[in-house]
Amino acid sequence: MRSTEQNKASLIESIERDAQDEAQRLVDEANKIAAERHKYVDQQVESIVHEAKEKAKTQAAQIRKKVLAGVEIEVKRHRMQLQDSLYKEIVSAVSEQLESLAQGSDYKDVVRDWVVEASIGLGSDRATILCSDREMQLVDGELLQTAENMVFEYTGKNITLSLDTTSSNDIQGIQLINESGTLAFNN
Repeated sequence: MRSTEQNKASLIESIERDAQDEAQRLVDEANKIAAERHKYVDQQVESIVHEAKEKAKTQAAQIRKKVLAGVEIEVKRHRMQLQDSLYKEIVSAVSEQLESLAQGSDYKDVVRDWVVEASIGLGSDRATILCSDREMQLVDGELLQTAENMVFEYTGKNITLSLDTTSSNDIQGIQLINESGTLAFNN
């Protein structure tokens, strides 16, 4: 009997050992699976964080580019406004100076000098003067003769000048047109 009881005890002990070994194997395998899953989750989190950072960089670059384009447009718009304002100031100052010049007693000499300069620039033997009503009142036979003489004195060329009294410019200054009407010089 003893040997049967020993066999039973030995068998029970063997079964308990096998059960403990199997339980330990299952615990080890579960720990291994849990560690692998934990590692996989960490990799997924790292991948998601990396993708989010890359996406954020791309979006930041796009936003930066858009903002810089907007700033560039605003700078250009402001520059154009400043240029327009400056242009208007210059035109106004020049107009004031020309008006002041036109009011002066020596304006007839200025008009004569414009005619001489335009005559030399045109380089023609005959030219017609087209000018505004204000200058037309100053261009007389004496001015034409003096201008012709000055052109000859400066260039050694004769020129015959005439005044077109049938039409006038709306702007201040004079325009010389050659005889064929194909070439003009503005002053």
